[in-house]
Amino acid sequence: MKLCIPTTFEESYVQAISQLNNKHYGFPAKEFYGSYAKSVVGSIRPSKILPQVDENGMKKHIFDLHEKGFKFDYTLNSSCQSNLEYTPGGIKNIIELLDNLSDSGVDRITVSNPVLINIIKSKYPKFSLSLSVTKDINNIMRARAAQDQGVDRLVLSRDINRNFSLLEKIRSAVSVELEILVNSPCLFFCLNRDYHRNVASHGSTEQVDGSSGQYSSYITVWCTYNKLRDPSSFIKTPWIRPEDVKYYSDIGIEFFKIDGRGKPSDRLLYIIEPYMAQHFEGNFYSLIDRAFWDKTTNDDKLDPLVVYIENNKLGNFLDFFRTNHISCTDRDCKQCHYCEDVEKRVVNIDCKLLEKYLAKYHAALFTSDIPLFEESRKCNEKL
Repeated sequence: MKLCIPTTFEESYVQAISQLNNKHYGFPAKEFYGSYAKSVVGSIRPSKILPQVDENGMKKHIFDLHEKGFKFDYTLNSSCQSNLEYTPGGIKNIIELLDNLSDSGVDRITVSNPVLINIIKSKYPKFSLSLSVTKDINNIMRARAAQDQGVDRLVLSRDINRNFSLLEKIRSAVSVELEILVNSPCLFFCLNRDYHRNVASHGSTEQVDGSSGQYSSYITVWCTYNKLRDPSSFIKTPWIRPEDVKYYSDIGIEFFKIDGRGKPSDRLLYIIEPYMAQHFEGNFYSLIDRAFWDKTTNDDKLDPLVVYIENNKLGNFLDFFRTNHISCTDRDCKQCHYCEDVEKRVVNIDCKLLEKYLAKYHAALFTSDIPLFEESRKCNEKL
């Protein structure tokens, strides 16, 4: 079992991870992943939330990682490049970026664009290649097709995290490495995930004038609104508890990715160590997100809304899916009620504050002519 973790490009952070590896050597961090805040390709995170690093900083960071036995995975997984990859100028800029990554010592690239895969395979054979979670590898046919493209690792769709029967079949069907996300906050089978990816991708893609594309947090607020109006979504979200990682390792999943690019180092360390230890005491949801913040533009700000899920109360939560071979793909939540029953037992939330959030977000999302939201948090993210 190996962890893939976000980087902050800070020396102190790398040193802290090295110390945690020595403490929890059974489940170590092996790869750091990250990217420039903006580039000709971009990634599925807007540049304004990502750590800033220049070419010299990237090269030094990767050198330091190699000195300590880590590898670096460059995240080049933008879901849309505005068709620049089909233009002579766009190809030229992509080649320049890949040359830069090669010179910087990048070990692996996570991609989603088949054109980029072909360029990298033909011109940069030293790079290992992962196919991004953006490709939604959620069945055997897609897994085999992805392997045939020439990548050596698949980041599987988060939506099949609890479908053990399917995970086992995918493991048997392909020989490449498999990786899964463990603490994604995304809605289960989110209707607007592709749109959200495209919005974020344009928000980290460098424009002709050198600026980043426009980004709005509208879709993030939409996601938050839909989570809050159905608190069982906090259980349905396909997270994996630290205590349950072993079940995935048992069926042949090799890599486990921590979500959190853009989070400060103290938050990331808080999240990473419980997965290394495969044990956590306290609010499990704090490993996914600290709280919800009022992102509307008016001055009458609501207090942060904390979701509390006592980890110990989740107990054998996963057994329902794992031992019964449950597939939520063809299961109707309106008839099942499992996650709703668990939510009523373990999720704690300030109901009065929740109602205020719902009213305020509903008004902003559905009654404003132009839905504009703040794009950065105002609250302190300290533990």
